[in-house]
Amino acid sequence: QFLVLLDRYVRRGAQFVIATHSPLIMAYPDASILLVGPKGHRQVPYKDTEHYHVARRFLTDPDNSLRALLANDDPVQAEPRAGGPKGAPVAPEAHD
Repeated sequence: QFLVLLDRYVRRGAQFVIATHSPLIMAYPDASILLVGPKGHRQVPYKDTEHYHVARRFLTDPDNSLRALLANDDPVQAEPRAGGPKGAPVAPEAHD
């Protein structure tokens, strides 16, 4: 719905500055995408963004992407968790 609303306003002449990590929002037709970094900013094509590549890799192979994402080789940060079905991680308990 956000893109529909955005499009409605753009067709009426509105312009927006949107900070996002969403590849769906970045894909809006004729959007100017600015990559901001330590050396300033530059315009980049949608398909050259890291967000596009990450989303494409995930959608192409979600199992492998999740395996890589959830792998934690740092023993200092690794916390044992009780697993749900098939060893799925369970959210840590909330502390007051």
